[in-house]
Amino acid sequence: MEINWEEVWQSFVNGCVDLAGRLVKALIILVIGILIIQLVTRVIFREKTKRKKKLDPTVRNFMRSVIKAILWCIVIVAIICALGVEVASIITVLAAAGAAIALALQGSLSNVASGFLLIILHPFALGDFVTVQGNDGTVIDVGICATTLRTPDNKHVIIPNSLVTSGAVTNYSREEFRRIDVDLAVAYGSDPEHVKDVIMNVLISHPDVLKEDPEKPPFVRLTAMEDSSLKITARAWATGTKFWPTKFDLIEQCHKALVDNKISIPFPQMDVHLMQK
Repeated sequence: MEINWEEVWQSFVNGCVDLAGRLVKALIILVIGILIIQLVTRVIFREKTKRKKKLDPTVRNFMRSVIKAILWCIVIVAIICALGVEVASIITVLAAAGAAIALALQGSLSNVASGFLLIILHPFALGDFVTVQGNDGTVIDVGICATTLRTPDNKHVIIPNSLVTSGAVTNYSREEFRRIDVDLAVAYGSDPEHVKDVIMNVLISHPDVLKEDPEKPPFVRLTAMEDSSLKITARAWATGTKFWPTKFDLIEQCHKALVDNKISIPFPQMDVHLMQK
């Protein structure tokens, strides 16, 4: 049987032209898809929209990630269709791949579900200072799979969302005021009433200590009789943003006040009695 090389060549050329046309169409869809994704995210989440100002930053960032993921899936499916793959085949492959991926990525899918749970329960917002899984830091991002904290020493801690929702979360920024506790030790020979007056003067003289709220007054009491000392507990309230500076100030000023008033600050001690036979 004689081969018609001219027909073979023509089929090859037609196939190349058809493939090139599909590749160009797929490239155009990709470029347009990228532009649409950027446009949609900018229009919905642009900085100056009133809707965005009312929307919590945590929810906004999470929604941006979810919307981007959905739009990219649509673009990828459109590109595959442009390359000539039938939609039915795509659905079959995606169903099979979805089942396999769901089994292989159970942990990641649980992180995604936990991400939605964080948005619904809203235990913290961007900028809150929290403790999660033993890590202290400021929340800087709540993503689809993980939450990112910035620690006080400027490290980033990335915690899977499933661990965030499965453990205790301590939010230090939810309330406007925080209570400062300072424990002091004085010698047994000290007059507790005099010590309490000295410490109370320190509390009420600090400008950042809350004094006018009847539900959060400064507090100084004798709270325990230790082995070598009397335990004096001082409590005061300050705004969350000034918690640590105020606490350090009170510790330093209470120590100075005790020294200035010649109130003895004891060291741990033990009496040893030797018996002679």
